[in-house]
Amino acid sequence: MAITPVTDTSVSKIPGVQGPGIKLHWTYTRASEPNYWCLRVDGKEVNSRINPDNTRIGTSGGTATHELSYWALEGFTRHKVVVDALNVGVGGGQSRGNLRHYVTPRPVGIWLVDQSRDTAVQIRGTDSPDMSFREVGTTYDLIGGKVPKRIIDTVGGYSGSVTGFVLGPTARSRFKELKGRSRTKELRLVFSDLNIKVRLEEAAISPTPMPLGQRQFAVSFNFFQSDDVGFKAGSH
Repeated sequence: MAITPVTDTSVSKIPGVQGPGIKLHWTYTRASEPNYWCLRVDGKEVNSRINPDNTRIGTSGGTATHELSYWALEGFTRHKVVVDALNVGVGGGQSRGNLRHYVTPRPVGIWLVDQSRDTAVQIRGTDSPDMSFREVGTTYDLIGGKVPKRIIDTVGGYSGSVTGFVLGPTARSRFKELKGRSRTKELRLVFSDLNIKVRLEEAAISPTPMPLGQRQFAVSFNFFQSDDVGFKAGSH
């Protein structure tokens, strides 16, 4: 049996035009809702088991309205985003002919995001993060050799530090909230075309004497990348 495609969809930026996240909205006949939704980005299934009970935000006249946020798009890159309906078991399958949306995030500033709670804070300033790849290895000077030999034991993702400021008490509270959550969970660090999962260390926030129309709070934190970066150890 053919599954009704997801065609009544729209996409908005969160939070606002400067943010790195998107929010998808769609409607679907309540009685025909599938077992799961499947979110595809650039042809890849990034989440294939989304429970409709977790996305439904209202029902009217037999039609349900759904909403889903996504924060993992690479900035300044055009992405194709599609929501499919998915049924499992006898007669199951995936809907075809779903409406496609093309999105190019252009985040301004540096963002910390807790995607599980749709919480994000924009860190402003002119300093780029101080960052490098984590590498553990030993360099040997070989007898008779013209160049040293380096044996790399471990190559990880990015690590470094961020300094800047946030504007207003709401942003300060949000940063404190994310700082507290970072003790037990991953956050996302987003700026320019970089969008990575990180853990925070030594995060701090303090008021400054420069209001600029709103109260300004200096922030800083160290971070290390926690998702799979695909590096392999070796020698050179």
